[in-house]
Amino acid sequence: MAIAADNRIPDADFAFPYGVNSTIDPDIMPAGMVVRAFNAVNRGARWRCRPGHLQLNCLPDGELQGAFFYRPTDSASQLLVAVAGKIYAANAPFTEFIELAGLQFGVHSRFVHFCQGEQAVVHNVADDSLTLISPHSVVIIQDGITAPGVWDGTISGHDTSLPVGTVMAWSGDRLWVARGKRLFASDYANPLSFWEGQYINDQGLSIGAFIFKHDITALAEVSAVQDPFLVVFTRESTEAVLTYIRQRDAWNTVAGFITTLYPNIGCVGPNAWATFNGMLWWYSSQGLINLNAAESSKRSSEISYLDGPMVVSKRLLSPDLEGVAMGSHENYLMVSVPYSQKKNLHTWVYDSSVATAAAVMSAGWQGYWVGTRPVCWVRGTVNNETRCLHVSTDLDGKNRLWESFQPDRLDNGCPILWGFETRAYVRFDKQASWMRYADLHMADFTQDADIRVLWAGSARGPYKSIKLKEVKVASGSIDSALPLDAEEVMFAFKSQSRYLRTEEVTRQEITENSSDGVEHDASEEIDFGFQLLVLVLGPGSVRAIKAFGQPEAESRTGVCEAADDEFRGVRFDGAASKADTKAAVIEVLADGPVDYSAGASVVYTYRGVQAVGAGTATVPISANAAQRLADAIASMKAAHELVLVAPAFIGGGKVCQDLQAGADDIVGNEL
Repeated sequence: MAIAADNRIPDADFAFPYGVNSTIDPDIMPAGMVVRAFNAVNRGARWRCRPGHLQLNCLPDGELQGAFFYRPTDSASQLLVAVAGKIYAANAPFTEFIELAGLQFGVHSRFVHFCQGEQAVVHNVADDSLTLISPHSVVIIQDGITAPGVWDGTISGHDTSLPVGTVMAWSGDRLWVARGKRLFASDYANPLSFWEGQYINDQGLSIGAFIFKHDITALAEVSAVQDPFLVVFTRESTEAVLTYIRQRDAWNTVAGFITTLYPNIGCVGPNAWATFNGMLWWYSSQGLINLNAAESSKRSSEISYLDGPMVVSKRLLSPDLEGVAMGSHENYLMVSVPYSQKKNLHTWVYDSSVATAAAVMSAGWQGYWVGTRPVCWVRGTVNNETRCLHVSTDLDGKNRLWESFQPDRLDNGCPILWGFETRAYVRFDKQASWMRYADLHMADFTQDADIRVLWAGSARGPYKSIKLKEVKVASGSIDSALPLDAEEVMFAFKSQSRYLRTEEVTRQEITENSSDGVEHDASEEIDFGFQLLVLVLGPGSVRAIKAFGQPEAESRTGVCEAADDEFRGVRFDGAASKADTKAAVIEVLADGPVDYSAGASVVYTYRGVQAVGAGTATVPISANAAQRLADAIASMKAAHELVLVAPAFIGGGKVCQDLQAGADDIVGNEL
């Protein structure tokens, strides 16, 4: 790293192609990589706000137990949701759910499981004959306790003739049902009959079900091969069943009909797997893995878990991983995990397109997303469009249905708080440097945004603010406050960019919780490297960062240092203190990092109907940013309420006036 003529040390990331990797020390991290990111993606080698979530429905209260995309034979796709033992169904756009009559599962069951099968045969109990029928789809529903439920798009109810179970899969034209260590297979082409019901073990003996060594946690079909097979997961191991062999009589004659694939790699829960880019991925008790990585464990004693770059989140996961939920959409893999609590607070995101562009598999990690707590991810096709949905028990305790990957990069029309933590800049030849300032090239602003940039030494000290910026962006030529007539020219505005330079670090006052005198005698602006924390509220991106430092002269003599004579403490965020007693240190550090909170309320009136919206927000950027977000939340709540209660109308243009001659109100008329 060269020193400029004015004694400055420049260090830059002119692109960010390598994603997140928190396993690498920031001081040795290569350019183009960051330590962590939240609510962000780096497709296109720039960090930007993640796609948004749109709330489609607020679901009933109670234990949220699962969801499923059902594709009936002769009608539109339906979304099924289980809450407190009841099953609800909705057609697109999924704004109105109906409760399915005749179905009641355990109110407190943690999971309700769904599986779609196709019935083409009917078993006649009277004479044990079989009748071919027109194939039609059915959904079987289980909770491991209650008699299985059946829904065919028209009729719903419990069927006591089916085996009670938990996870299920449709593979080889049979329904496979797990219950504890047992695995049952339905009759061929009939998920509603288990009449055949005999299984042959490896000694040739007839038994009532296939029995595994441990309780079955998940079932998944691997279909992207010539001969699809069923993967049977326990928490401790992974087995394969050759379900492509349809003839039951042949099961005991085929060598390896049931095979142990990976004796030491299992799956933690029923939703902890996904098919992503044609390959099976799943979450084991030790971490994320896919078939390729699992296969490599057969050739080496080392198992290559794929979530190492996410250790910044992984290290604080709850021991209870049964509720991990995975899903995929386009080139994105989502892994929702119980970070620091039992609910899935963090959703790790992996983008294979970024990994492919960088030619480095680990480069695909995008960090973690927050804002919802997914219980289950579902994906389906509606009107030839692939939709990615998830059901979530949110932080306020309410159950909601969300649609992800909204292109406006807003959550329900409100700006999203996002950001990232950089590698260490200005690392000059293993010599201490003096942090000066940084330049940021930002782009893709489509509406107002609030930006805060903070710095900290890579070895010590809390983050300290060196830039606060409000960006004002006109989003287009159409505005509700401006008149619009037939002659008006309408046009779009392009996204905007900004070049930001931070303050000089030396002009700042070091905070009272500085590490000076606690971890080192030198002031905090002297270190071997410096990291930036970039926080943004609203859509936008960071294209490049260039930081500047200055060499610091080093002492060339040794010194005899006295022992520490006080209690010293360093908080999780780097804030430090020392005092004569431990209690005094704790008292100083008890307040925690500063956040800004605000509240707002609005009243909208339309055609004599009033709607009130209230919003609160807490953000680490500024009081103005918190107020802007609270205002946006209140406005969206009021607007949503108004849509629900306001009377419908027909606009009062000339066509409507002609149709409704004599109408008094030319602005709008109630229907």
